[in-house]
Amino acid sequence: DASGTRWQMVLPVDEISIPDSLQALLTARVDRLDEVARHVLQFASVAGRSFYYRVLELALEREIDLDEQLRVLQRAGLILEAARVPELEYTFRHALTQEAAYRSILRRRRREMHGRVAEILESLFTDRLDEFAPRLAHHFDEARDPRAVAYYLRAGDAALRLYANDEAVAHYNRALEVARRPGVEAPPWKRLFLGRGRALELSSRYEEARDGYLEAEELAQGLGDRDLELAVLVASATIHASPTAVHDVLTAQDLCDRALLLARELGDREAEARILWNLLLLHERSGRADQALIHGEESLALARELGSRELLAFTLHDLAQVYLDVGQVARGRAVLDEARALWEEMDNRPMLADNLTNLTLFSTFTGDYDQAIRVSDEAFALSQSIDNLWGQAYSRMYVGLAHHARGDLGRALAVMQECIRLAEEAGFVAPLLVTRSDLALVYGDLGQVDRGLELVRLSLTAPSVHMHLWWNWAFIRMAELYLLKGDHSGAEAILTQIQRDLGDHLALFTPLILSFEPKLALAQGEYARAEALAGRYRTMEAWGLHAFVPELLCYLGRALLAQGRGDEAHAALDTARRRAEALGARNVLWPILAGLAETAAQAGDGNGADDLRAQAVAILGYIADHAGSDELRASFLAQARVRALLEA
Repeated sequence: DASGTRWQMVLPVDEISIPDSLQALLTARVDRLDEVARHVLQFASVAGRSFYYRVLELALEREIDLDEQLRVLQRAGLILEAARVPELEYTFRHALTQEAAYRSILRRRRREMHGRVAEILESLFTDRLDEFAPRLAHHFDEARDPRAVAYYLRAGDAALRLYANDEAVAHYNRALEVARRPGVEAPPWKRLFLGRGRALELSSRYEEARDGYLEAEELAQGLGDRDLELAVLVASATIHASPTAVHDVLTAQDLCDRALLLARELGDREAEARILWNLLLLHERSGRADQALIHGEESLALARELGSRELLAFTLHDLAQVYLDVGQVARGRAVLDEARALWEEMDNRPMLADNLTNLTLFSTFTGDYDQAIRVSDEAFALSQSIDNLWGQAYSRMYVGLAHHARGDLGRALAVMQECIRLAEEAGFVAPLLVTRSDLALVYGDLGQVDRGLELVRLSLTAPSVHMHLWWNWAFIRMAELYLLKGDHSGAEAILTQIQRDLGDHLALFTPLILSFEPKLALAQGEYARAEALAGRYRTMEAWGLHAFVPELLCYLGRALLAQGRGDEAHAALDTARRRAEALGARNVLWPILAGLAETAAQAGDGNGADDLRAQAVAILGYIADHAGSDELRASFLAQARVRALLEA
């Protein structure tokens, strides 16, 4: 280690292989000790790499001058004093010495000694059993004592509370192995399987979590344990309904149906509420927001009635996005805030980070870009602190849109690329589809349309076979790229496909579609239709989705201008400017200013037109300077729509 006094082992002592010559040398050193010193050293080797004086003193079965024997071992260079407070503690100078002493003990005797050490630790540290649970589990395990199961389970629970997820999984796995030994009393299977499953989920090991729940379901059916079967059906449904590497709508629906039937047979109302929450997740991600809302509000009412704070928090948390889908933004924000207060009270850091990311989404869609960026950073830092890769990826999933809207396109690229990298590592599917297609659009806005099209096509290869409705997020980005490329018919074909697929469903990406439709109509010269479609800005305003209002007003102004209605066009564009300036939305502000310059020129106000164009050009300069690289700066400035303004 850093002090140079201790070796650090990466394997248990009985798994380390020592060359025969070295093994013989070390064994000879142990054998040269007198019988009493050797006995003390052997018991110390069982106690551990480091060992407490009190434990060794109580473990030795006969009267021994322990202080003298420890001095002998120190003079021989075999052990050294490690600490005096809070306990007098010694450590082996070398791990290999510990192993040599340990291997010199007969196997049956080792088991007896491990059992003795375990019982002493248990009696000495009754108020610190969580802390000592890993040691106790190890010693009882080596003693072939069934009490090992309870301590492995306790160690797993303690590690899970500290977000030491890999360590928790290892403890739970060992508990399962010991529990399967003949004659061992059955452990609390539900606590064991659900704890291991949650630790695997927090480590983004979703395939292993799924397999573990299947294992538990088979065990439950074999034992006739319907309570365990119900619990694992619900847990399994959650990971299949959520955007994980095992997301599967059909499997999730089947699990929910089976679980709901079983919960009602057993009269388990809390499980019923959890299943209703799972159905909320399933329907929201399938574009059936109306059904998601029904199930979510049923779950919410039941959770409040039962006083289940955790379930209440989960349901509030996910209802927020459903309310966003259906345009009840204020209601969504209220339940999201209520959920966050509960996560803070319960110190549930993974869900607190998740909640902050959802707040990032709300803030982005409502146009509060500063808040979006701030809470995304909070969510990322929190997820980092608990080594939650899924949470780190999710924290970056939407915030790139805020940077994009502000004209910080280079920063948007950076956070989106970071999100995709983390999502690939975590097995988190949604960003590979959603964020990668957003990244494609940013490249398109920077003049690299073909690069964007390559990326959006790549996004559609993400392992999202059961998230087909969400392909429309990528398709709408593809349509925007086709429009940037000047391929109006290609863009229209994709939009028609999206409309056919979506039908009357409402989804998170619905505002993206509502904003694109008038843009396409305008490009196709269908000005009256574009005017009607752009009038949806009133709907966006009523819903509280202020981020989409300036863009729609810009299209409205453009459509009116094309129809020779200059005064109306100026009014719409001027409102758009004020809204965009209030939001700090540079990416839409410069075309709004360009449109206002045209209305001023048509009205004969040459000076006003020049001033408006100068403002637009200044924003173009900002965007170019924040493009992320010289190459991207050049491709942005080379676009015909940009050059037209710069050369006017």
